Amino acid sequence: MAIDKESFIPIYIQISEDLRTRILSGEYKNGDQLPSENDLAEQFGVTRTTIQRSLAILVHDGIIEKIHGKGSFVRLRPVRKNIWNFSSFSTYAKKANQIPITKVISHEVFQVKETNFLKLVRLRGFKKMNKNKWITLDTSILNLDMFPGLDEFDFARLSLYDTLQNHFKTTPDHARLNVKAIAADEKLMKYFNLDQSIPLLTVQGYVFDTRRRAIEEVHVVYNQDADFNIVINI
Repeated sequence: MAIDKESFIPIYIQISEDLRTRILSGEYKNGDQLPSENDLAEQFGVTRTTIQRSLAILVHDGIIEKIHGKGSFVRLRPVRKNIWNFSSFSTYAKKANQIPITKVISHEVFQVKETNFLKLVRLRGFKKMNKNKWITLDTSILNLDMFPGLDEFDFARLSLYDTLQNHFKTTPDHARLNVKAIAADEKLMKYFNLDQSIPLLTVQGYVFDTRRRAIEEVHVVYNQDADFNIVINI
């Protein structure tokens, strides 16, 4: 895999996703030993420290096991816990038997090292009692070289993920997210109609498609009224 050093996706995550794909596709089978950290570093053209960060993700996800003095081995095991179901807001609204509404806060194209990106900031919510009830504040960053013309769509009316599927034949598949609580600032209090600053849940990370390409950098802040399903299999 050629690492895209100009991507908004950190290199160590790109490498971990590449190794994950090789393992899940059967290139490396359960019990196989992965190449050494030095060999992987040479293969990807990165430092050994970067490889160690990539392997740490796979260890955490239960895909490989590191044995001191021997190396890294594929150790696929059934997923025991799934505490986050990440999907499009339109899907979330459908499950809640609600009609989604969207307000575009900002829609801008910016450039990093000659690569164009779309930064899209939206409020997502439902209409209740003739009033808009905003549930999330979504920030999405997407590579326009990967999705040329994406910036021309009206995302006040259209679903971003439906657009990716229907117009670019790209299906969002899974996300790697960090979850934390933040205190609502004045902007969030205004958006979510809060009387005071309260803790809100936020997630930030990257969305990958069915080909395990990183397609979106995402940051979502959830209103206190957001409803979550937590599934734990023991």
